[in-house]
Amino acid sequence: LDVIPQLDTELNVYRSQLEYFYSNLDELKKDMVGEATQNARERALEMLKGSDMSLGKLRTLRQGVFQIPQPHSTEVSSMGIHDTSTKTKQISVTAHATFEIK
Repeated sequence: LDVIPQLDTELNVYRSQLEYFYSNLDELKKDMVGEATQNARERALEMLKGSDMSLGKLRTLRQGVFQIPQPHSTEVSSMGIHDTSTKTKQISVTAHATFEIK
């Protein structure tokens, strides 16, 4: 007896997958870009330690894409990732900075 066609006409079945979003993401992105820029400067200074060179003016600054993968994931994408399947979020962004060296 094939009951599937009968069930299809008698039941309304809905399937839904929960999605989790961070509601204050735009504000967080602003803070993260500022921190990434500061971190780029600190890394450049660290690279020059022990040399006779010093860090000069910031010449260029670009923001990379935001990556929001599942926690503990190593997945990245050139277009960015925005995983919504978990409540816990791991958010990162990269700042590309070019400085003068004196």
